[in-house]
Amino acid sequence: MRSLRDRARRARLILAAVAMVACLGWVAVDAATGRGMWSAVGRYAVGLLERAGPTRGVCRWIRRSAGRRDSRLIQLRVWDWWSPSTTEDYARYFAEVESVFESRFPRVDVVFQAVPFGNYEQKLATALLGDHPPDVFQSSVYWAEGFYNRGMLRELNDLIAVTPELGDDQFIPTALHHTRRGSRVFGVPHILDGSCLIWNLDMLRADPNLHEMFPRSADGTPDFRRIRFDAVRDWAHFRKIAKRLTKYDPAAPGRPLLDRNGDVV
Repeated sequence: MRSLRDRARRARLILAAVAMVACLGWVAVDAATGRGMWSAVGRYAVGLLERAGPTRGVCRWIRRSAGRRDSRLIQLRVWDWWSPSTTEDYARYFAEVESVFESRFPRVDVVFQAVPFGNYEQKLATALLGDHPPDVFQSSVYWAEGFYNRGMLRELNDLIAVTPELGDDQFIPTALHHTRRGSRVFGVPHILDGSCLIWNLDMLRADPNLHEMFPRSADGTPDFRRIRFDAVRDWAHFRKIAKRLTKYDPAAPGRPLLDRNGDVV
């Protein structure tokens, strides 16, 4: 008896699962075709799934299979080595960018394609030479200048002229350096990596010969709160300062003095 009850329960579970799949199928088809009692619910559900990268293709396949042509006429293909599937923060970022852009331009369908960084440049160069390059892509300044020199990038002057948000006055000058060749613009700054040197001001202050690195107060004395922006002229000057600040082992001339942890003093 127990075996029969177990079989009957499994059979009911299977039937329930089949019914659920069928209902989901009806909802999906109604959403794709825009017809049927479930069309509103289906559009909402498919819309949520379509925002997620892994299920985007499935949802669009449903629409195509159901014979409904997507109302958006322009597909904007965007390549990036960042991927929505990397972290939740990235997923929210890409979803927000897509949502905002498509709400402003409802005739455009934004399609993100994540390409691993390791072979990003090679795939990008191949795509730019082929028939289906991305419309927009994130690029290292190192690659972008090379792509432009090979005639692979469209100049953006006409687009920037009618888009005040992308004007030169919206960016710091150093961010614009690698986005143009003379007056011809081929890129827009996206992020700015900052490299800097961290100085121990107490060490500089302790050596009177390095006081020239500090700006002067009104009374002519050094202002030890910061160093001058041009305090270091070049790498040769930097090495000279570093050697001056380095303490050397008296028992081994020319060898830096190490603390008990093996770090240079």
